[in-house]
Amino acid sequence: HLKMLLCNPFIEFCRLLWDFISQNHPGKYDIFPKVRLLDLADTKYKINHNKIASKHVDFLIVDQTKHCTPVLAIELNWASHETEHMKERDEFVGEFFKIIKIPLVTIQNEEIHHASEEISKYL
Repeated sequence: HLKMLLCNPFIEFCRLLWDFISQNHPGKYDIFPKVRLLDLADTKYKINHNKIASKHVDFLIVDQTKHCTPVLAIELNWASHETEHMKERDEFVGEFFKIIKIPLVTIQNEEIHHASEEISKYL
């Protein structure tokens, strides 16, 4: 089962992201996986806390030099995101990040090896 875990596209992207950030921005950014939206919600925004309590973003990149200020959220979209339920969820998550003013980049499964160009626009 360890081999299956190491081949997981989420883990693979995490490694690619870490390599990209550590090589291009050493010591500046940290990566947090699976961050709950609720943990990013500020009480100054009118957000339905019940609706966001169970949702998360795949990765959050924070700036270490600015007290861990979030600078970019990354969402990986697999085949499961083609369902109507997931499309509605993705739309909601996109609106949430617009409200809290953190850029959200969505990366399709087949693009994980070429995502650094899109990510670098925000770092």
